[in-house]
Amino acid sequence: MSDLKDSDSLAYNNLKKIIESGRIPHSFLIEGSTKEKRLKMALHIAKSVVCTSDNKPCGVCNGCRTADNYANPDISFVSPQNDKKFISVDRIRALRQEAFVMPHSAEKRVFIIEDAENLNEQGQNALLKILEEPPKTVVFILLVSSRTTLLETVVSRCSVFILSHSSDNITKLEEDAREFLSFLFENREYDMLVLTKKYEKDRQKAQDFLNAVKCECVNMIKTGELSNYRAKILSKIFDKTGDYIRSVTTNVNMTMLFCAMVSKFKSFVE
Repeated sequence: MSDLKDSDSLAYNNLKKIIESGRIPHSFLIEGSTKEKRLKMALHIAKSVVCTSDNKPCGVCNGCRTADNYANPDISFVSPQNDKKFISVDRIRALRQEAFVMPHSAEKRVFIIEDAENLNEQGQNALLKILEEPPKTVVFILLVSSRTTLLETVVSRCSVFILSHSSDNITKLEEDAREFLSFLFENREYDMLVLTKKYEKDRQKAQDFLNAVKCECVNMIKTGELSNYRAKILSKIFDKTGDYIRSVTTNVNMTMLFCAMVSKFKSFVE
């Protein structure tokens, strides 16, 4: 794990302790950062489950190598099918049946739900049934930009790992989130709308941006250099952004969503 960003080290170190204990939870939730980083951690967990070495994941056994090649029969990926935006409740019901099929060669099977925020409430409730009473031979891994898109009952059944952006290598998302909040306090509504324009056509990037806004709110509050007035505004923005993240997973018009968001945030500072 020497190539990991400092901001991810804590999450991976905590994960390493769990893996070494040999008591891997039946369900994980990985939130934050980018989709690629969330998937990277999910594969790390999956390899640890299917690895046949004492030092898991070893990266060289057949289980690890096939996992790296996305060819391990005991690792399944769940995502929207047939170019649809959402994971259907029928797919989750099928997953529940698959979960009771014994592993091919590993001790456990792993199901990675890549875009769990694309589950509607019906699909989440269907998933909850298997999370509440899972087979002993199954591990579920849910990936989300923010847990606020999930039912609290689903989150409560998972071991949560939070990935963040590197503090010593500021990403474009972080820059945009910081600039967005700066424009807000400078009363530059037009510039806020121009900035969000780039995220209107890609819902995943929009979710990542909104999650970055939440993270930036937390970072700014933690500095302790803000007035109580601004800290309260940022706290309101943090809470309300969760609602917009949930809205992104629906068929909402993205231009209207960002316009409504900017207008709402402006009302917080007026």
